[in-house]
Amino acid sequence: MLNTITVLLTDFNIASLTLLEFEPNSDNEEAGLVARQNDKHHYETGVTLRQNKRWIFLRKALKGKTIEPTKYLDIQLGPVILSVKSSPLSYEFYCTSSTGAQESLGTALTKVLSVEEIGFDDGICFTGVYFGRYTTDNGKKCTTPADFDCFEYSTEEGL
Repeated sequence: MLNTITVLLTDFNIASLTLLEFEPNSDNEEAGLVARQNDKHHYETGVTLRQNKRWIFLRKALKGKTIEPTKYLDIQLGPVILSVKSSPLSYEFYCTSSTGAQESLGTALTKVLSVEEIGFDDGICFTGVYFGRYTTDNGKKCTTPADFDCFEYSTEEGL
């Protein structure tokens, strides 16, 4: 099951962040921040468990498939701030650990999530992108709650 809370943004230059406390117990559990065009086209940064270690990741999904290798960074236990800064050309994803160190997870092109790039293959295509928080169990039972303390965004004037 996938749960999301989203906000439609109408500006090109924004910053968005969420504070997440999440200690996954199995590899199928994840929670994070998503830049979402639709079910098949989205970018996600979040927390998950792999090989019995907690990781931050950046994943890019297009046409329902993950493109590029998903980037994983080892992360310490404790709360993490997931953030994204957008410009007309790109999204830049960041994580800030409980130690206060901010690290870039990578960039993604905005045009890839646009109607000009995606087209109308599914019959419906919204012309913008939603940013929001999400949790998923990836089709298996989830036993760990994800605690989102906040969701904030600001336009260029507030950066």
